[in-house]
Amino acid sequence: MTQDLIPTTQASVKSCFTTIEARLLEIENRQTCIENALKTQTASFAKLEVLLSQMLPTPQLASLTTSVEDLSLQLAQTEIKLHSLMTSLLSETSKAQNKSRKFHTRFSALPRELIGQIFSWIHPRSVLKYTRLSQNVSLALRNSRHFAGLNLARFCRRPQNDGFAVTSWLNEFDKLWLRWPTAYQNVYAEQYLMGKVNMAWEGFILRGKIPDSIGKIASLKSVTITQTSLNGSIPASIGRLENLIHLDLSYNNLSGHIPSEFASLTNLERLYLYDNNLTGPMPLLLGGLTKLTCLVLDNNAFDEGCIPDTFANLVELEYLDLRGTNRTGKIPEWIGQLRRLNRLDLGNNKLGGCIPTELAQLTRLESLSLESNHIGGTIPDDVNDGLVGLTDLTLDVNQFEKPIPTVFANLLESIVDQEGAV
Repeated sequence: MTQDLIPTTQASVKSCFTTIEARLLEIENRQTCIENALKTQTASFAKLEVLLSQMLPTPQLASLTTSVEDLSLQLAQTEIKLHSLMTSLLSETSKAQNKSRKFHTRFSALPRELIGQIFSWIHPRSVLKYTRLSQNVSLALRNSRHFAGLNLARFCRRPQNDGFAVTSWLNEFDKLWLRWPTAYQNVYAEQYLMGKVNMAWEGFILRGKIPDSIGKIASLKSVTITQTSLNGSIPASIGRLENLIHLDLSYNNLSGHIPSEFASLTNLERLYLYDNNLTGPMPLLLGGLTKLTCLVLDNNAFDEGCIPDTFANLVELEYLDLRGTNRTGKIPEWIGQLRRLNRLDLGNNKLGGCIPTELAQLTRLESLSLESNHIGGTIPDDVNDGLVGLTDLTLDVNQFEKPIPTVFANLLESIVDQEGAV
């Protein structure tokens, strides 16, 4: 793998030369002192030799002379060693003096802490491209919470307290959040999204996945991430957002099951998951979210199955949409318990049987869609009498027997007059 190089600072090179020059000056001073000492001692020895020749016998003088000669030899050898050291230092200095002024160090030789400091000045949108330089750089940048925090701190501003209640925001870093490695996602959620109440991203082609770190933003009450082309599964961590009231993940490419952790969203009032690729059985746990007023799951690839009986607990529902979700069996009789319903869409399924008379209890119902099923029999008179508030009715592609009750017939005739077809 190609290893790029970085310039060594000129200041550090000058510091090195200053140290070497000081050492050379010290050696020269020591050599001068030794030479002066030798000259002084030689003169003193000459005087001493004359004096001793007058006082000492010849054998003793010879012995003393030999000792002085040995000392002079040792001093001469020391001088040679000092000269050799000076020559070596001069050679090293010459090598260090790179006249081209190009001083380089390989990234692979740098400590990871230093790599992080250097690369933290590159914008988060592009810094992770440099992980391809070497394994050492990749390890220093990609999986490091420390580096992620350092890099984000260079470019991101922490939100102010008065900005926590903003209902719609989307900046460059919010987009990057969806594509960053886990370390970045966690740091960004913990340090720059904490305190957010509303998250609204709509109509932006973001790509990527919903980060698992969304579950760290415990203050969220409303999340809208729709028409963004997000893929992957719905993160189970959303189940930790116990303050959540509104969740809209519609019009994306989300797949997999609805997480069982959604059972913890007991304050949820509106859940929109339509137009995705969700699979698996339709979760019974949704029946435990008794504050739901809107439950819209249409156009997903759930396993075939009946409308879950647990949905009978959703007595606050005003809007229930299970269109195109592979529902089989009959329209359940408990549907009449959902007295607040004003919109019910069960179209484009595989429902059979007859319309239950309990449907007449939905006196607030304004819109009813049952088309493209296998429903047969007659429409009960009770239903005809009870659903007097209907303004939108779709029954085509079924197996109903005639005659159609008066109110239903009049409504269908009105629709034909307005739209040209039932």
